[in-house]
Amino acid sequence: MSRGPIWRIVLVLLAIGVLGACARIKEHTREQSFQEDISEYGRMIRWGFYDAARGYIRKAPPPKEDGGASRTADVPQTSEEVDTARLKPVRVTSYEIVSQRFSPRDPNRAVVRAHIEYYREDSPTVRELTDEQQWWYDEKAGRWYLDGTLPEFSR
Repeated sequence: MSRGPIWRIVLVLLAIGVLGACARIKEHTREQSFQEDISEYGRMIRWGFYDAARGYIRKAPPPKEDGGASRTADVPQTSEEVDTARLKPVRVTSYEIVSQRFSPRDPNRAVVRAHIEYYREDSPTVRELTDEQQWWYDEKAGRWYLDGTLPEFSR
């Protein structure tokens, strides 16, 4: 019996294993990137770096008709114009992510709910809000973006 067919089978199985490992690494990287991006965005909001937080805002591409994500080439390449000057008197005292979940139909989309406590410099009243955020993953850029705007802090 020749060793040729056995070695081919071993090589095919090895290739399948490597491809499976690469897929798991890609998924881990996307999830790790998600955790890092939502945490960094939260820190920016918490410490009043609204101009920097604005860099996470980018309109998501519309979903493809088959339910998958659209190509990122269809996405506008500029952040949403947000008036951060109106946020200067806002002081955030607490920013806590209370839930996060990935879309069951699209692993490139996720919803985050954050509980925020804040006050305005002209008022001693501490207020609360729950900010529901729609996040999407740009495979080309390798990072997550917020499809929305900065939190709406009431007066």
